[in-house]
Amino acid sequence: MAAIGHAKQAPLELDGVLCQTPPPLHCADKDCPGVLVIDQGTAVEPKTGRKFFIDYPCNLKRGEKVTFILSLHGAGSYGNWQRHYFPIMDYATKYRLVIATPNSPTHVWSANDDEYLQNIVTLVYEQLGKKSIKAFWLVGHSQGGMTSNRLVRRFCAFLRF
Repeated sequence: MAAIGHAKQAPLELDGVLCQTPPPLHCADKDCPGVLVIDQGTAVEPKTGRKFFIDYPCNLKRGEKVTFILSLHGAGSYGNWQRHYFPIMDYATKYRLVIATPNSPTHVWSANDDEYLQNIVTLVYEQLGKKSIKAFWLVGHSQGGMTSNRLVRRFCAFLRF
């Protein structure tokens, strides 16, 4: 019976995406191929079926305190471009970050994307547990920043959890 208490835990997976080092679809500092830049991600938001990226420390333990970041690309762009423009994924382990980087199919964020974005936040909160998230950062480049502003004004109560 004592062996059960010491059994090795399976690695934590968020949205069924096993953590990788380096992060999946990560480019070198230059000359990133276009096909890689436009990739939609390795995670799937189940309610809309839309893809996104989820980056997190490979040694993340259940119940560990983290900062959760929703990072939005600018108009005309892609989530994987955002991951490289704002490469916070490279600091996920050092600073205990969980970063979700979604994509807008029209490459311009609109109210049509709100349910998808809200679902990603809910999914991460549910999988990590509300008490494990010490801070939530909503960040965006250019039009992603304007979208962050709109989301905060529209969903202020939702984003507070």
